[in-house]
Amino acid sequence: MFIAYASFFHCGGDVNALKNSTINNVFGSFMAWVAALILVKVPMPGLGAAWPSILVCITAAILVLAAHVKALSAIPAGFYGYASTFAFLLLTKDALTPSALTQPNLQNGFVAVSLAMVVGNVFGFLTAKMSAALTATPGRPEEVRKAA
Repeated sequence: MFIAYASFFHCGGDVNALKNSTINNVFGSFMAWVAALILVKVPMPGLGAAWPSILVCITAAILVLAAHVKALSAIPAGFYGYASTFAFLLLTKDALTPSALTQPNLQNGFVAVSLAMVVGNVFGFLTAKMSAALTATPGRPEEVRKAA
């Protein structure tokens, strides 16, 4: 959640940032989930440690190239979601298994991280609105509306 909260402000801290940060956080999480699913479903013992590296390079390249689509153009926000998902998968017991990766529950890294990213971005948005309301000049409510 904290990474998404920061991502929201990194993307501009306004209504567009809420949309761009959330979409790209979730897309990055999806790309990491795809890499993880391929990793556990398509073993390549002959490649050793190079196999995960190859998958990360390919999915990271797709994440960057997807920036040609306007909705996916916040590349850093995509990598926040990507990195958060792999952190979850590597640090949560049994999360990097075919069963966990394909179940629609919070053991699934994509589901858990995407949910946390949405909540973190919403908290960022609410914080921006509250900050604008608290710092607005009395008698000038238009400043509050402009801030978000």
